Amino acid sequence: MGIHHDNMPALHDAYSQMLAEHEIAKIDAAEQFCIGIAVSKAASISPHHMRIGDYNTRGKKAFAGPRVLQFFKDNGSAPITDQIKRAGRYRLWRTPLEIWRQKMVNHLR
Repeated sequence: MGIHHDNMPALHDAYSQMLAEHEIAKIDAAEQFCIGIAVSKAASISPHHMRIGDYNTRGKKAFAGPRVLQFFKDNGSAPITDQIKRAGRYRLWRTPLEIWRQKMVNHLR
């Protein structure tokens, strides 16, 4: 999602609502719902000419999912500021070799 810097306060407003929504409803989509509502109230939607890629492919999820779980297993009890610092050094993108290996494994199935 792209958002103009003038609309950043809407994202800040959505954050506390996301936490409350997740606690009440126990849904996985609280972020999408709350950000969508906050941004729709604060921002105007306009066309753009930027390239949009599919950042949420099955292969990316299969690679990143276990790594995210391991990150929280290793760092979940650390203070949030430490988690943020550590997350910045944590790699979720795949190398070309990892992409190739993943494709070969899926091809052989």
